[in-house]
Amino acid sequence: MPGSKRLSYLVSGLATGVAILSAIYLPVEAWDEARRGVNAFEMLQRGDYLNYYYLGESDTFNTKPPLFLWFAAASFQLFGVHTFTLRLPSLLALAGLLLYYRHWLAERFGAHIALLTIGATVSVNGLIGYHVAINGDTDMLFVCLLTVACLAYYSFLVETQSSSLLIAVVAAGLAFLTKGVAVVLVVPGLLAFTLSRREYRRTMVSRRAAGRWLMALAMLAGLCLFLSFMGRESYPEGGPDSLLTAMFLRDGLQRLTDTAFEPVSQPWFVFQALDIRFGPVIYVLYASIPVLLWRFGGGGLARRLGRDPFTVYSLCLAASVLLLLQLSSNKHNWYVAPAIPFLAYLFATCVRGATGSVNAYRWLIVALVSVAIVQRGLTISSASSEPLPASVTERLRGADDLYIDAQMPQDDVFRLVEQIPVACRVGVLTAGLPETSEDCFLLDAWRGCIK
Repeated sequence: MPGSKRLSYLVSGLATGVAILSAIYLPVEAWDEARRGVNAFEMLQRGDYLNYYYLGESDTFNTKPPLFLWFAAASFQLFGVHTFTLRLPSLLALAGLLLYYRHWLAERFGAHIALLTIGATVSVNGLIGYHVAINGDTDMLFVCLLTVACLAYYSFLVETQSSSLLIAVVAAGLAFLTKGVAVVLVVPGLLAFTLSRREYRRTMVSRRAAGRWLMALAMLAGLCLFLSFMGRESYPEGGPDSLLTAMFLRDGLQRLTDTAFEPVSQPWFVFQALDIRFGPVIYVLYASIPVLLWRFGGGGLARRLGRDPFTVYSLCLAASVLLLLQLSSNKHNWYVAPAIPFLAYLFATCVRGATGSVNAYRWLIVALVSVAIVQRGLTISSASSEPLPASVTERLRGADDLYIDAQMPQDDVFRLVEQIPVACRVGVLTAGLPETSEDCFLLDAWRGCIK
């Protein structure tokens, strides 16, 4: 069997390859991927990168910052408008995260821990699953940037690398520019770990760190100022005056507190989400804890944790994400994605502590990744999407204007947008257009017209 270093690279490559195949063959998702695709198409078409549009009208549904849409629009510009190019930024974020995280772990804890962690990360649905790496949405890019920020902050606080603070600030700023207030999910964990370090005051207020904290505050102020100008043409009078306001009020405060926003009751949400997004690895993690207690006892386990601050750090961050999601009034199982890299490290340390055999956990990773590949292959083989009628596709490619029923499902809208030239204007079908015409067509029960 290959060594841990080569095996971890092989696992990362296989996982990225499986994600690419999923992105190619799985149809576009109606929520929220297809809408992001139409937003990016109209952003590219209009050259307006400060406002969101859907079917030619201002779109106030999307309250996420614009970084992912900018990347998607650039992907469309370079490679054309397709489902795969919409998903390309997420795939690149996945590959970047796996390579960076593997290198960071191997440099500090060795190739074996890196293999276990990366193997656990890619063998679950947490990242290579619906709404994250294989979808054209904000989540994978957000997880990549937030993980880089957290790793850099650890290097600053524990390893006293003052330059890492600047990396943490830039990555956190970009994560905020990707998914907005979702960055607060890790803040309680960062605070708890920081305060648990006896030397934190000396590290935090050192002369070198002071300048970087000032840069961090300036960057935060700059981001908020920039976002305050975004969406000013999108929001009607009497509502939010900018994307920034809508983001904090609706995507932040309302999701956290308003039970009517997305009514759902999930008292065991965390365990259900981990079962969906981190199984079967989560059960190995659960089983490892009593084995560790049996091997080392409570005191011995506490001493081992004291010698491995990154385990404590990972525990703080994962607990922070899961606890805030449990307390939030609105949540979905893919929201746990930011916790996955750190839960994977906890899995790695538990497995390594529970068994001293290198070959045993190499075979464990091979088994987990193999099962994940087979499962993903079955998902790809069962996917189906009816192609557009050839007569419609041919007419769309020469269209100057496309008018679509406002109630048409978003995935069907994006399938139409894939076929039209970038210069083709898209709008809502109104009563002013003819009800029947040789230039009109039906897609399922929904009408569209080409001019």
